[in-house]
Amino acid sequence: MYFFNQGDELVFQIQNFDNPNPEQQTIQQDPVMNRDSSCSRGRNKRHGKEVLSIGEDCKDDERSKKIMHREIERQRRQDMGKLHVSLRSLLPLEFIKGKRSISDHMEQAVNYINHLQGEIRELDVKKNNLIKSTPKKFFIDDPGKGTSDLCLLDDNNDISVTVTPCFCGVEIIITSGSMEENLSLSGVMQVLIQERQLNVTSCSSTRVNDQLVHIIRAEGYEPAFIDICELQQRLCGVIRG
Repeated sequence: MYFFNQGDELVFQIQNFDNPNPEQQTIQQDPVMNRDSSCSRGRNKRHGKEVLSIGEDCKDDERSKKIMHREIERQRRQDMGKLHVSLRSLLPLEFIKGKRSISDHMEQAVNYINHLQGEIRELDVKKNNLIKSTPKKFFIDDPGKGTSDLCLLDDNNDISVTVTPCFCGVEIIITSGSMEENLSLSGVMQVLIQERQLNVTSCSSTRVNDQLVHIIRAEGYEPAFIDICELQQRLCGVIRG
């Protein structure tokens, strides 16, 4: 820019276009900076809300798991309490007298079951002795009762066989007297496994009142179709040889 001064001299004045008024520059730049700053603050707020929401979800999941765990544990304790009361009601007083904990009651329940099994064996032996005291050579119970007994009596041996249906199969009790050393169970096992297609689950022997008692339990695929009387007679024939 140029102009004349009071002495009619031409004066040149150079104006810097590259550096405008700092105040104007500041005024021009402020809206942009404000807009960028506002956007950044908005993004930070949204990110903070997302992090806070994720944290709250995690806390809710943990609380839900704790509540569910407490509910399951409470239900388990209630069920255990009911089962314990039911078990204790089945045990005689002499078995649980002075016993307060659940573990003690469970141990006494096992002892009581073993006691009952021993009494059952003794009753079976007594029953067989009563059967053998009859003048009949063969004695067979009414098949409708679900039990068949066949006793063999002669001058030299004294053997009785009892076949009783049980859960998923049959229970066979063989009682032998003075000639028990001649009694072989291999033929009985062959009849049960090969002929009758039964699965022998247990076989035990014990001596009661000078008699040897063999208890055999066998299971079948269709227990309802096992002919108890026919199986009784077949085993009797095998034992007689």
